[in-house]
Amino acid sequence: MGMRQRSFQIANIVSAVIWVPALFAPGYRGTVAWWGERH
Repeated sequence: MGMRQRSFQIANIVSAVIWVPALFAPGYRGTVAWWGERH
């Protein structure tokens, strides 16, 4: 697509750093809320 490899890799790493917490946060927050109510 005309993008240099270095630019692509930087964008790929930055997006991974953003997506991982975004995907895990709802489950983590729900588990913390559920666990806190039980104990």
